[in-house]
Amino acid sequence: YQRRVHGDIIVMDSHRDQLVLLFDFEQTIVTKNYEVFAKELYATCEEKLRKMSAEEIALCFVTHDPVGLIAAKEKEKELEGIGIFTTKVIAFIKELKGMRVLDSDLSLDNILLHLICERNLFQIGHAESFIIAESGMPNLYKFCCEIANNERCLIAGYGLMPDLVGQLELLSKVTNVTGEKAYRLALYSAGLRERTKKILQSLKIDHFFEQQFVCGEEGETRSKKKALEAAREHYKDFKDYQVCVIGDMLDADICNAKNFNLRSLWFDKQPWNDARNDDVITQNDKGGLIDMAFSEYIQLPALLTILREDSKLLFTLGGTIKGDYMNKTERKELLPSEKRLKIGYHFTLKKRNNMAMKRVIVSNDKVLYCPLRARAKLENQGPFDVILHKAADLFVDEFVKCKGKLYSKLCEYAEKQKGKTVIVDPLNTMRLTIYRTESNDALRAAFASPQLLDIMKKYKINFKVPYYQVIDNAKVEDTLALIKKDIEEKRCNYAFLIKLSESLEADHAHKLVVVTNEAGLNTALRLDAYVGKKLIIQQLVKHSAIIYKAYTLGADYFTYMVKKSLPSILPIDSFEVFDSQKPFPKEWFSGKEIVEDKINKVFAHEITRALINFLGITLLGIDIIIEEGSGDYCLIDLNYFSSFGTETNLNEIATKHILSEYSKQMKKQQHYHTHTTVSYTHLTLPTSDLVQISVVAVPLKKK
Repeated sequence: YQRRVHGDIIVMDSHRDQLVLLFDFEQTIVTKNYEVFAKELYATCEEKLRKMSAEEIALCFVTHDPVGLIAAKEKEKELEGIGIFTTKVIAFIKELKGMRVLDSDLSLDNILLHLICERNLFQIGHAESFIIAESGMPNLYKFCCEIANNERCLIAGYGLMPDLVGQLELLSKVTNVTGEKAYRLALYSAGLRERTKKILQSLKIDHFFEQQFVCGEEGETRSKKKALEAAREHYKDFKDYQVCVIGDMLDADICNAKNFNLRSLWFDKQPWNDARNDDVITQNDKGGLIDMAFSEYIQLPALLTILREDSKLLFTLGGTIKGDYMNKTERKELLPSEKRLKIGYHFTLKKRNNMAMKRVIVSNDKVLYCPLRARAKLENQGPFDVILHKAADLFVDEFVKCKGKLYSKLCEYAEKQKGKTVIVDPLNTMRLTIYRTESNDALRAAFASPQLLDIMKKYKINFKVPYYQVIDNAKVEDTLALIKKDIEEKRCNYAFLIKLSESLEADHAHKLVVVTNEAGLNTALRLDAYVGKKLIIQQLVKHSAIIYKAYTLGADYFTYMVKKSLPSILPIDSFEVFDSQKPFPKEWFSGKEIVEDKINKVFAHEITRALINFLGITLLGIDIIIEEGSGDYCLIDLNYFSSFGTETNLNEIATKHILSEYSKQMKKQQHYHTHTTVSYTHLTLPTSDLVQISVVAVPLKKK
């Protein structure tokens, strides 16, 4: 190393400063738009479908669990003669290998969506075709083959992955030190050559790829292996570490790349088969399967920059990724991709996209982000230095909807990884942000604490939680009597806001009800969504129809948005139901809209910083209104890991916060683990730079 880097002059020509990027085709470059496909298919096959029996339709559902098993958003006409499937047909369907239990009431769009699936499984040569062929219904088999080869429908049903074109254009313009292209883009697929070509041309992206390696005759995994063999032969002048496979399936894409000793990037956005990926991870106890991964294309350029750094260093050293030249320790010490702090993140698909667009989860010179799959074995996905999460979906599934135990599984993993992995924020904070009763109680305690009282005294501004009651709405009469008593005692007055105590329950989490009198309250409490449920009845504070939505990314970062809120006087008779995630009805606002920013920013930031310390939530979101007359600040909602408003680039701020939390939490855990463990790494981490320190803690031997 000393001789090659410091003794000799290393010349890297343009060829050695390039990466070949082999993109998988389906669910990496393109995705199927089943609504468009269904409409095209309906237009061409309507009459044939109407003549088929229920049993024949049922056989069309044989599939390998494709993404296409989702219902179309727009359901049109019902298929005549089918309607509700009989028990006999349902039982018949269950007997077919790999079948799912189908909904009993299926619309025509539902059926059309199922008639075609990924990899054209109804095509001759696939096992599913033989099931249909051996069913004694040759006409059905012929019809399914017609569908699989209906190019008009298939091509029309393809769309591009979000933000793909912009990133391909960006990559095509990146040059190396000699002014030549840094990335050479190619495509490989297990599809049909001519169809793939036509789809690329119809989507107008064929010019991005200098080569297309398409082999679709032998099933997915074998065909992709054959395509990669052809690609490797074509780019034989490149080293293994200069060729990177980008795909969505771990077995067919990433494992094949490993077998060829190539680099790989796993695209975990909408894989063709989620369950299969989870199985591959769970069965891979050796680890090391996933080098790098991303879930949004906006994350790709940063990862490719890291791979180029690796490639340059490996060329300089003359080593390989899987050679004897570099052992695991040397990789960790030398390779740029290995030296960064590795961060696993768990979000819903919508949250992933939002955080990627705001650059929160985009890798850089200090951190490397990787999506975390909660349903797969967590131990096989790391090791992670940090887990960044909004695990509210897992919490609600387990404790509100009673479906699965993925939240508990994540908690158990976090407990096992103490001293090795930092969780941002601690998982137990989920209760505060999901159960509104607990968050309101915690906030009342916080505003009564000396720290927050001192801040209020300093700025001469009162901060409070408005009047609320937690109601177990088993008997409406009891609820009405309780509220009536509080009104008589002048603890509150109409109007009220009614919401479920769990902030993320089912479909009603964001459905709120405003009541302006006793008749409205009586009606609202008898709504199906509220009967027998635990509710929060909150005073609707009179304010200037302005709400301040504040966000934090650690104690030092504070921002907010000014938005419209409920007006003080509502033009409703007694009650109104609305969705808090949608704009308020226009008729609620009269005259010209005036949104004036009156908040004391310094005071709000100090209060928020104090709340972070009190609640233990660093990624805090709060909603503030200012009461008319008194000028009191009212905190009306508490959230975890909110959207950060209109911010567009939080990469540097997020990185600084994560490094800071990593350093602080590892220091807290140091004392405990020096008495309970033998060794661990990444003990301390200054916030100014990424430094890895290996520490061995040897306990005293017992006499």
